Parts: sequence; structure tokens; C-alpha cells
Amino acid sequence: MAIDARLAKRRWLRSAPVAVPAVLLAGLFLVFTLYPYGELALTSLHHKGAFGLANYATAFSTAYLLYEPLRNSLEVCVATGLLATALGMALGLLVARTDLPGRRWIGLLIAIPQIIPSFQLASSWIVVFTGAGVFESVFGIKSPFPAYGAIPLILVQSIHVILFSFLSVVGALSALDPTLEEAAEAVGLRRGRILRRITFPIILPAILSAFLLTFANCMESLGAPLLLGTPAGFQVLTTQIYELATSPPIEFGQAAVLSILLGVLAIGVLMLNLRLLARGSYVTLTGKIGGRERRLGLRRWRWPVAGLVWFGLAAISLVPLGALVLVSLLRSWGRGYGPGNLTFDHFAGLLRSGDLVSAARNAISLGLTTGCLVVALGLLVAYGTVRLKTRWGLALDRISYLTYATPGLVIGLGFVLAFSHRPINLYNTYWILLGAYFVRFAGIGVRTIAAKMVQLSAELEEAGQVVGLSRLRILTAIALPLTKSALGASFLLAFVGVVKEISATSILAGEHTQTLAYLAFLRYTEGDYTTGSAISVVMVALALAGSALIALWSKLGGIEGAP
Repeated sequence: MAIDARLAKRRWLRSAPVAVPAVLLAGLFLVFTLYPYGELALTSLHHKGAFGLANYATAFSTAYLLYEPLRNSLEVCVATGLLATALGMALGLLVARTDLPGRRWIGLLIAIPQIIPSFQLASSWIVVFTGAGVFESVFGIKSPFPAYGAIPLILVQSIHVILFSFLSVVGALSALDPTLEEAAEAVGLRRGRILRRITFPIILPAILSAFLLTFANCMESLGAPLLLGTPAGFQVLTTQIYELATSPPIEFGQAAVLSILLGVLAIGVLMLNLRLLARGSYVTLTGKIGGRERRLGLRRWRWPVAGLVWFGLAAISLVPLGALVLVSLLRSWGRGYGPGNLTFDHFAGLLRSGDLVSAARNAISLGLTTGCLVVALGLLVAYGTVRLKTRWGLALDRISYLTYATPGLVIGLGFVLAFSHRPINLYNTYWILLGAYFVRFAGIGVRTIAAKMVQLSAELEEAGQVVGLSRLRILTAIALPLTKSALGASFLLAFVGVVKEISATSILAGEHTQTLAYLAFLRYTEGDYTTGSAISVVMVALALAGSALIALWSKLGGIEGAP
């Protein structure tokens, strides 16, 4: 019943109701991708009206411009990757291989810091550990942690990305064939030695992958380094780029050079991660056939370990949320946290001014529209790659992954340079944000929908072609229902991503195009933590609602293969 591939492609091209929107969507994606990248490269080669490598020479010969921020970024991100990976691995082992009480709920608590944007976790850190902050007010002693600097930055970002290593380890252990461990136990090896000699080497690729993901996430972060590092004079690459692009005198050429270097580094790390996962020579994951899951009994340490784990999880998950809510209700910062200093005036003031409503409307509208675009492009590229096996589908697939790997700040700067002048001037408009978000999150839809489509047989669609159904009819009656779970998951992931996004938004948003994340970010950078926290409460509630929908959808098999 197989249909010749060339005939299928010709029918695709002849189906105007499908081909015309598909070409327009693909063309829009390519314009929003290639044009900003091109402008970024050209800007890096222009210096005071001359074309050349002067900006590169300046960057590579000035320590404070490149080498110091790069060194700081590498030190912080390596430390963050090691700490987050170690913590996530320990928790993953406890959940997957021990009888720890309440282990099924640990994943939920670990997910909360990932849902909260890093700059809001940073603001929570500041209000808890700064002078006269929550810690000193509650315990009456000086804070044991500094409020600003490299150490707080490492701790906050580790908390933010711990979910990556936890999921990697749990997933690897869940796929591990228990007969391997049972065989080792049968010859007399103790459980501790089995973990060291068999289990750990097998899940090592997953651990290394988690480290690379946490490292890449840390390298592109802007909000937390700006709030925690800049006040202490601790610059990283992202804050240096932000300062060059937003603070007079504006130096777009040098900012473009650093952005290109940051983008190449981020893409290189993620490509290395792909190669690591693709190598199967030292991985033995065969599923749970032939054996049953074995758990290590903690015995007398069961409840002490559980108490330590749950106390730590409450500290990193619930305390930041509690701090946001508490500070959002303060009448005045620095006057204590008693009932006399609590009020809802900040929320009421935001509603009266219209700022909160306008920002929420923008965030929701941009999230919904971006979600629709991401789903449409994902379906187009997945169908072209998996079903039609076209070159254009493969090319769009690779480009979408490239944009997903590119840091948001780099995409934002590229859009400023490309769309702030003729022939396409979108500066300070809704559309420049929408374009940046579309490019930023397109890879989510492509990878998630493609992963779902690979699992589905093409026989039903081929049968539709045999009986003469049009391409549009095949898509609406067969392809869409079969992939609806992946379509919904892509939409929700893109929506939550837009609500949280601050890196690109920080240099693209204008007076009339503010989002909730940007509005809160502005208040925090201005030192207005009470109003910033009030906005953050609304934003986190919206992100949590979206994430709850994602969790519900994932139980139905909707989230698979996202990059």
C-alpha cells in the first residue's frame, strides 16, 4: 500500500489550501531567523563606519570586556553544573532506588524552582538574606549567606536547574534492566558496590548530559546574574552584553561580538550533549523485561534521611514562594513583617494604574499566539521530515534546533539590530516580541511533534491517499487527531516559556509592550521589591497553572522528545 514518495510530494505542492499557508509560515520563520543572525554578524564587523575586525580586536585585547566576564561565566556555570548535578543525582537515586518515605512527591517540589524564573528566585534570595531581611527578622541573627556575589549566584542557579539532573537520573534508572543488578547481587556484591560498579557507570551518560544542560542554561541566564552579580561588581557574559546594548554609550558592535561568542559556546555545548546521548557504546539500557525493580532499604536511616530531604526541598521550593508572597504584602520595606505592615495596596495600585492588567494581557496574548505558531510550524516541519522526508523539512528542523540552542539575549539583540530600521521596522511593537518568541521556542514544537509522529504508523494516511482524500483532509481527519497530545503539549510548553521569558524581552519590550516578567524585572532592578514581588506572584500563579496543565497532559502521553 506504500505510496511513492515523489508522488506524495507533488500532491503536497498541488494542494493550495495546505501549501500556501505552509510556504508563508516557513518563509516567516526563515525571515525571523536568518535576517537577525545576518544583522548580528554584520554589526560585529562594523566599527565607526568602517568594515573590519576592529570590534573583535577590541574584545580580545580588553580584559574587562571579554576575558573577565568569560572567566566569571565559566567558573559560575561549572560550579553550578557540578552542584546541581550532584544534588539532582542524589535525589534521583533516593527516589528510584530506595524506600524513602514520600518519594513520589519529590519531583513535584523540585519542579517548582524551575517554574519560577531565575530572576525571581534571585529576588527571593535578596529579600531573605539581605540586611534587615526575612532571615534576620525571624531569627534575630546576622544572615549566614551574602546577599550578592558569586556564591549566591551559584546557589540560586543550582536550585533553578536541579530538575534537569533529577529527571535525567530517574529516567535512566527507570529504563535500566534490573536483571543486571540482580545478577551482581546473586554473586554476593553488596548494594553499595553494585551502585558504584554497575549502576553508576551505566547512568553516567545521563549524568554528563544533565551537567551539560545545566551548564548551558546557566551560560544564557541574565536575570539572576544582573540582580545578584552586578551590585557586587561581578560581571558575566550576559550582563556584559546587556550593559553594552542598553547603557550609554551604546556599543552594539562589541555587544554583537560577545553575543556571537556566547551563541557559539551555547550551541557547541548542546551539540556535544547530542553526540553524548547518541553514543551507545557505553550505555546498557534495555527496559525492565526479565526482572523487577530492586530498592535499597534505608532501615534506621529512613526517617532521618527523609527529614533532611524534605527540609531541604521545602527550603529551596516553598521558601522562595513564601518570600515572594510575604514581600508583595509589605506596606513598606524595612519596617518588619508583622500584621501592621501587611497590605494589599500594591496589588490594588497595580490594578488602578493598569500596568498589571496591560502586562498580563500582553503576556497571555503573546503566549497564546506564540503557542499557535509553534504548533503550526512544528506540525509542518515534522510532517515534512518524518512523513514526506523532504530536504526543506530537514533544513527547517535543523534551523529550529539552532534557534532553540541560541541564548534568548542573543536572539533579542539580533532582533533589535534587524528590525529597528527599514525595510522592516518593528521596534517597540508587539510584533517584534512575537517574532522573537516564535524563533526562540519553535524548536519545542518541532521536536515534540516529530517525536510523536515517528511513533505513529503511516498506513492510515496512505490509505487516505489511496481513496483520494486531499492533503488538507488527510491532515485534519487523520494526522491532527493522531498527534493531538503532542500538539497540546507543544502549545502549553511554548505558552509557559513566553510567560517566563526575560532574556530577549529585556531589550525588546517597550513602554506599551511590557509583559509580566519584564514589569517585575524592571521593579526589581529599580530596587522596588514590594511591587516587583506583587507582580511576580501573579506571574508565578499563571506559570504554575500552565505547568499544571503540562503535567496533566504529560500523563496522557503528550510530552515527548522536547529539546
